[in-house]
Amino acid sequence: MLRVDKPSLTQVLKARLKHYQDKVNDGGYSVSQAWKNFTQTEGRHKKLNQPTVRALLAQTFHYKCAYCENRTPARGNPIEHYEPKKSKPNKMFAWDNLLWACVTCNTGAKGRKMDYDAQGNPLLLNPCKPEDDPLSFLEISIAPQEVPPLLRGLGHMSGRDGLTPDKQARASYTIVELGLNLEKLPSDRAKSIRLFLRNISGLFNPEQGPDFRAQSGMLPIRESLAKQLDPTTPHLAAIRQILYCEPAYIANFYDTENYQCLLHALLETLPELRPSSDVWALRPADLSILAPKVRDWLEEQ
Repeated sequence: MLRVDKPSLTQVLKARLKHYQDKVNDGGYSVSQAWKNFTQTEGRHKKLNQPTVRALLAQTFHYKCAYCENRTPARGNPIEHYEPKKSKPNKMFAWDNLLWACVTCNTGAKGRKMDYDAQGNPLLLNPCKPEDDPLSFLEISIAPQEVPPLLRGLGHMSGRDGLTPDKQARASYTIVELGLNLEKLPSDRAKSIRLFLRNISGLFNPEQGPDFRAQSGMLPIRESLAKQLDPTTPHLAAIRQILYCEPAYIANFYDTENYQCLLHALLETLPELRPSSDVWALRPADLSILAPKVRDWLEEQ
C-alpha cells in the first residue's frame, strides 16, 4: 500500500461528478441508475478522446491498485469507492472517495464492507490522506538475513511497533480486510526487496557500479533501478520503507562517510531517479517514523 497524492479536478470533471451526486441526493436517480448513467457518460467522452474521471484515477494511481499495488488492466478495471456507495450514497461521486483498485480488492477482499470506529471514522486506511500514510501504520519485513516466525518472513506486512491501540486496530483491519498477507503478495514484495538490495549492492560496489551487468543480456544496474523505481512498478511500498526507515544493515551497502543515508547516496549517484522518486516516494507527514539520519538529511534539503 503506497501513499498517493490526488490532483485537483478540472472544472469539467468536477461538474460531471457534481451533476450525478446531485441526482442521487435529490432522489432523481437510484444508486445503481446513477452509476450506470455515469459509466455510460464516461464511455462517450472516452470515445471522443476527452478527459474522464476514470482515466485520471488510473493515471493518479500509476495504473496500480491503491491497496495491494498490483498492476491493473488497461480496460475493464472498476472504479473503487473507499466508502461503499450502497451505504454512503452521499459520497458516491465525491472525488475524495474515489480510488483505483484491482478487481480482487474492489469486489473480493474489500467489496462493500467498511467498519467504523466509535466516532464514525472508517477503519480502513485511505492511501490518499496524509494522516493515513501507510508507512505510519504498516511495516513490511525487509531484513532478509533474519529468520522470522512462520508466515512472517521477507515481505510479510504487520502493524508498526509502538502504535496506539486505535492505530493498531486500523492497521490490523486494513491488512486483514484487504488480504495483504494472502496469496502471492508477500512473496511478490520479497522479490521486489531482493532485486532492490541486489541493485544497490552492485551500485556502490567499486568493482561494479552503475553500468555493471551481472550477466550478458541483463540490464545495467542503472537501467534496472530506473525500471524498478518507475511509479508504475508494483510493490514500491517496501522500497519506500527501506529509503525512509532505513534499517541498520542497509549502511553496509554504501559509503557512510560520504553519504548521510541511502536516499542521499542513491539520488547523488543516479540523479536521473529523482523525478520518478518524487512521484512515488512521497515524504511522510509524520517525520517521527523516519530513521534519524534520513530525517536529518531531509531537513537539510
